[in-house]
Amino acid sequence: MSLFISGNEADFFRLADKVFNTISDNLNKFPLRKQGFSGCAAEENGRGSVTVSTEGCGQTLFGSDRVKASTEKKMAGQNPSDRSSTLRLDPEPFLETLFSKKNQYKNRMPDYIDRRNQAPSKDVRRSMRFQTPRGTRDFLPDEMAKRRELFEKIRRVFELYGYGEVCTPVFEDFELLAKKSGPEIENEIYAFKDKSGRKLGLRFDPTVPICRIVASNPSIPKPIRFYYITNMWRYDRPGAGRWREFWQAGVELIGSDREEADAEILAVACESMKAVGIKDFCFRINSRKIVESFIKEAGIPESRKFDAFRAIDKLGKIGEKGVRKEMLSYKIPEKAIDKFLRLVKSKRTSGEEVGELENIMKLARVMGVNNVEIDFSIVRGIDYYTGFVFETFVRGFEELGSVASGGRYDTLIGIYSSASTPATGFGIGVDRLMETMKEKKVCLPSDVFVVTVKPELGKESLKIAGKLRSEGISAQTDIMGRNMKKQLEYADAAGIPYAVIVGEKEVRQKKFVLKDMKKRSQKTMGIEKIIKQLRRYSELL
Repeated sequence: MSLFISGNEADFFRLADKVFNTISDNLNKFPLRKQGFSGCAAEENGRGSVTVSTEGCGQTLFGSDRVKASTEKKMAGQNPSDRSSTLRLDPEPFLETLFSKKNQYKNRMPDYIDRRNQAPSKDVRRSMRFQTPRGTRDFLPDEMAKRRELFEKIRRVFELYGYGEVCTPVFEDFELLAKKSGPEIENEIYAFKDKSGRKLGLRFDPTVPICRIVASNPSIPKPIRFYYITNMWRYDRPGAGRWREFWQAGVELIGSDREEADAEILAVACESMKAVGIKDFCFRINSRKIVESFIKEAGIPESRKFDAFRAIDKLGKIGEKGVRKEMLSYKIPEKAIDKFLRLVKSKRTSGEEVGELENIMKLARVMGVNNVEIDFSIVRGIDYYTGFVFETFVRGFEELGSVASGGRYDTLIGIYSSASTPATGFGIGVDRLMETMKEKKVCLPSDVFVVTVKPELGKESLKIAGKLRSEGISAQTDIMGRNMKKQLEYADAAGIPYAVIVGEKEVRQKKFVLKDMKKRSQKTMGIEKIIKQLRRYSELL
């Protein structure tokens, strides 16, 4: 549980900073996280009181204090233990309660105490009411530039392997989404009725809509190579690398049941990871057929097969003890659980299914994929997988879980059509992948700002900016009527690396000042030389 404080205006940000600094200074610098826009939030501990604790340290910050707030009950699932309560707390009353409980903080917040009786402005009150829904975020230009660069690198790899991009509707008929997972999937997704009473759902898995495409178009030549880069939605509990609106990039290879197809999927995943700068990672592969044989050998009832799959899939997250506890909750006999876990931990090297995995590894090595290992605990929690499955882990970020996962689903398309069609594929969790990327590249809004010394020279600045843009150089001009000093201050604050200064002398001589905003140096040169200089700079980025 975390304390979130943020705001939209400078004075509210200063208040938030003081709160964070005060708490961290007095609590052994426990890590605190700023996130979102406006307001504070804490979680009810289930006993009618509020617990606010620091991010990730597992310790209570101010004990359990009763704070007046409205509680919005939400059902996260059908199991009563899955119920969650979220308290939305207005910043002023919450902070007042927080500081009244700890007198030692009062002398650290004199300006806050003085300002407590001042009503917030109308704009602040309005901004505090509107924020992104839980589990979603805004992406501003700097973040979007990084994401777009990542998308393009992945897209390039997909297309080098011959995959074509598809885009499916944001929402689908609920019947389609529930065909495989059953009606209980409604508790895990965003489902709704439109104005005509049709039941729909936001897409949560790109594979199902693609199966619909293939089932509806049986004449498409096989094999089919599709790829997608898109956003999806799940009604899930937000966490590290996990959002209710999330992005995924992946491929589907449809029409082949051969091991070469599975090896190609590993190769595409491997090249995609390398393309975005991730080098230290490994693939862990398995086969659902092997785990099914373990289930039979251990004596687990067929009716509990998928429960066993879902439990063992969490081994890396909750450990053997947690897996055992979950399997017991499904009424699986303890002796069967013991034997099943022993088999999963075994290093079995014989059998037809193990031979299939080894052949896939050999083919993948031919394609340059050498970081593959067999792990019998990898099963993927989704029910439609039928054979080969894999997950991808970045070393040093194992706690995030798999950043790219997939496998074979030979029976899924058959659910939507009369013909069964073999298929394999994978998806990259873009949000998790972004968290593992070490390179924090700064994405600049423009290459250059064209500074207008006098208002009457505005048209000359527009001409120069147009010339630069025609040469592929991103340029901005002043549209605020600012003086030269303010224009340069804006360019500096916006992180624009260069400024071209347009004055009367410069226009007359057709030579302009090119100012390096970082080095604080400048040179006078013609527009063609300026273009060459800016191009050289762009190539270095």
